[in-house]
Amino acid sequence: MVAVLVVELCGGGQVTAQPTTEEEAEAVTDTTAPIIQRVQIEGNEHFSEETLKRQIRTSPNRRILGIPGFTWWRWIYQLGEADWMWERLAEALKSGGEPPAYIDTSTVTDDAERLQLYYEQEGFFDASVTSSVEVNELGDRVTVVFRVEAGPATYFRRVRYEGLDALTPAQRRSIGRNTVLDVENGSSEGPFSFRGTSQRYRRSLLLEERQRLVSTLQNKGYAGGSRDSIRAIVDREATPPGSLDVTFRVQTGPQYRFGDVHLWGASPGHQSHRGRESARNGAPAPVPAVRARYGVQSVECVRDEAAA
Repeated sequence: MVAVLVVELCGGGQVTAQPTTEEEAEAVTDTTAPIIQRVQIEGNEHFSEETLKRQIRTSPNRRILGIPGFTWWRWIYQLGEADWMWERLAEALKSGGEPPAYIDTSTVTDDAERLQLYYEQEGFFDASVTSSVEVNELGDRVTVVFRVEAGPATYFRRVRYEGLDALTPAQRRSIGRNTVLDVENGSSEGPFSFRGTSQRYRRSLLLEERQRLVSTLQNKGYAGGSRDSIRAIVDREATPPGSLDVTFRVQTGPQYRFGDVHLWGASPGHQSHRGRESARNGAPAPVPAVRARYGVQSVECVRDEAAA
């Protein structure tokens, strides 16, 4: 039995760390803990430090011109917390500043997992990330260090498309020509399978390719084509080390053709109306073009049982 990974293509891409709300921060923050002075990521050879730091929640307070100790926004916030400060002014100062970045070891642990997940989504499936917290001599400041061992990258070996039998041969060939993946059509298996050309696996590429397939299907009149009708099957077990195969399983649904066009609602500057119009009867009904042509946001295709 071949082990495969079904990639659930939800959302738009990589998931970055989201800051907690002020109420959540107050509920979990230990104000007796040391303050984060800096965050370091060691062993990174593939991505910018800024990109990696966007994936985590642990961060020091902002500095003016990056100068250590010049944490102006933290000073403003702490001034607003002074007992003698007028209440309304205190609230204004706190809203314009930022609370001290106290260390939270559970967040640091979670951040190491977030970084590892990011590397896996970028094709480094054997990556490991560890973390450590270094405390200064006074015990009031810490440096958080994440150590990355990326391991080897994984590349696309073959890309397949299944479930496109309803398309014409020309339409199926165009799937390969217009793919966002770097492939070449040198396979003896026909236009449904393509060889990779040393492109590193990235989950965001699968998301982009899925969206392209959805748009292609809808432009050909397959109104049922959606994100939920396309699954990406990633197979690493049946391939040499450092490579994988991807199969896009597509459910096209029925193809809709123009019959009568019914319009409900109102366009800006016009009165509400309900009309009937015949437009290119019998031609495929491309959903994006219908939206643009009639100035509507949503299109619902209904089978005409009488015509069927």
